[in-house]
Amino acid sequence: ALNAVSLTNEYLAKEHGEEGMFVTLFFGIIDPSTGKVFYVNGGHEPVMVMGEKGIKLSLGAGGPALGPIQGAAYEVKTIQLETGDILLGYTDGVTEARSKTRGFYTRARLESIIDKGFDGSSAAFLKMIKTDLFAFTKNAAQSDDITMFAIKWHPLEDLS
Repeated sequence: ALNAVSLTNEYLAKEHGEEGMFVTLFFGIIDPSTGKVFYVNGGHEPVMVMGEKGIKLSLGAGGPALGPIQGAAYEVKTIQLETGDILLGYTDGVTEARSKTRGFYTRARLESIIDKGFDGSSAAFLKMIKTDLFAFTKNAAQSDDITMFAIKWHPLEDLS
């Protein structure tokens, strides 16, 4: 993972640095038998770990966005998921979505929904956030991508 992120950064810096192009990313690998997560966050919005009672952890950056800095250093971090934990990732298009009055949805609003806790499926969790987000924007023009993912972890033996 670390090698892939570093090589991608070097390519972007060399081939597109003069154009000011960059990309943020969250690259994670979950060990399905243990729930251990190995990840690199290159300047991306923090991925959150949520339990039934709300936000447990925020996985911040372990390096800058890819592209602007040739030779940038990145690090692999690890966390341990517990049964039922949900990993939630999102793009800045979620928190920067605007209402018709041009107000932002904001990370604080997203976190207030997440911090209420949730014990359903990851799909239902995303639907709950999406419902609130689109109620806020009320068909206002979208200016950026709105992308989210949620992964709920259970040990392999719990799935039988």
